[in-house]
Amino acid sequence: MAELQATYTMPTSPAIRFTVSAETKRSGSTVYYRFKISTAPISGGSYFGYNLKCTVTLAGKTIANGVAIKDASPSQWSSPLVKYLPSSTGWYSVTGVTSAHTVSASIKFYSSQISASVSSGSRTLAVPAGTAPSKVKTTLSSSSGLSTRTLTISASCSWGDSGAGKYTYQHSSDNMSWKTISTTTAKSVSFTPSNGYTNGSVIYFRVRATNSRGLTSTSGSAKYTCASAPAVPKNLKLLSASGKRTDPITITWSGTTSYYEVRVRYSSDGGKSWTSWAKLDPTTAQTKTTTPSNYTAFTVYDSTGILQYAVRAKNSYGLYSDWSSSAAYSVLPSVTTDNLRLKVSGDWKTSKAVYVKINGEWHKAKKIFIKANGAWKTKA
Repeated sequence: MAELQATYTMPTSPAIRFTVSAETKRSGSTVYYRFKISTAPISGGSYFGYNLKCTVTLAGKTIANGVAIKDASPSQWSSPLVKYLPSSTGWYSVTGVTSAHTVSASIKFYSSQISASVSSGSRTLAVPAGTAPSKVKTTLSSSSGLSTRTLTISASCSWGDSGAGKYTYQHSSDNMSWKTISTTTAKSVSFTPSNGYTNGSVIYFRVRATNSRGLTSTSGSAKYTCASAPAVPKNLKLLSASGKRTDPITITWSGTTSYYEVRVRYSSDGGKSWTSWAKLDPTTAQTKTTTPSNYTAFTVYDSTGILQYAVRAKNSYGLYSDWSSSAAYSVLPSVTTDNLRLKVSGDWKTSKAVYVKINGEWHKAKKIFIKANGAWKTKA
């Protein structure tokens, strides 16, 4: 549809030309207009001794009806006749304008003294764009967590004078290149980081608000950190590197969490082969006290050998670190008890008690271990 601002010629003799221009401004959803009508000069041998009038409609309403542009006199004028509607300082207003780009308008010029007129027909006037959305904000339901956790991304803004529109939710791995999650009128959407991200990733989110006029503003970014596995415990130490199978073993380490698991394995052949790793009870301290006999794979018959211990950390998100380097503990032969058969005067007899001299003193043994085929075993 054509713009109202144009030049119109009324088919009289001489022809009368009217040039229409408009000023406009906006306040919220109210748009204001002021019209300037310039009637071209009539001079020389030409005369027009009749009145000139106009009628104007704006947004479907008549705002000026039969307004005089000039009276019958003068019949000549050497400079343009200028008329402001409603005045040089006044405005017509159209309320409730949000997304519209134009408003309807028309103008008709005529003389009430002769049968002559010219009309614009249905035309339009441009609507000022107004303001873009402001105070656009992105809010996350959490700032950190597992990559498998479903986030809620919320948006808010002041839509401005052009009316509500849509939010475009976006994410980025570097806060520069953005991918769109969705464009919707909804004030929040869900997003699961594992769709493209892993534990340890940092994700940035933002919202672009586009109002009904198409004006867009963008929020600042909000950051979500996908939880990382805790650091591997360091400085694993055994307070004693060797001892008997019932002696306490104190293991210490340094770490960054408050939950740890300790594992152990056993070798009876100097480290050539090992049992499978087995876990001990977890601990919340950076220390653990145990004994070789607490390890169920280390049976009563395994009086000597090597035990290896390692530790790993677990954080509040349930993620584990890798296992630490291991520390070795050597199990020494024990002086323990059992009934022992001894050959006396050619006959085997059961010993009621066995005494062992330790540091110059005799002690009654409770169980005796005998090395057979390279392994320590008890004999009943």
